Amino acid sequence: MIAIDIKPAVLDRALELAADHAVDARTGLRDNIAEITGGQMLDVAFDAVGLKSTFEQGLDCVAVGGRLVSVGMSAECPSVGETSMFGLAQKHVLGHLGYQNVDIETLEDVSVGIEKLERQEDNPIRILVKP
Repeated sequence: MIAIDIKPAVLDRALELAADHAVDARTGLRDNIAEITGGQMLDVAFDAVGLKSTFEQGLDCVAVGGRLVSVGMSAECPSVGETSMFGLAQKHVLGHLGYQNVDIETLEDVSVGIEKLERQEDNPIRILVKP
């Protein structure tokens, strides 16, 4: 597994939690992924941020026939580039919400987790809710 972020603390934590590699997204991401994978690139990439830049970076690092799963959300509008190249690369893009709004109302402590994430209390990466 390859973890990608711009925060050193997040990358360090990813390595502690069993990531094989941790890459700073600001430092030649595609070249770093190519080096790590021996030029094969990624079979699957997850964009947990949802910005135009992270979506497009993820898609750029996916191998021919690979998949990008977009989990993060924003109001930004990413591009898949030229449709001819997108088609030739046979890449797949999947949007995934991961929850329904009614789920949030039924779970305890969700608001506490969201507040910690907003305040960056204890340097959170994401919140995980156990139903």
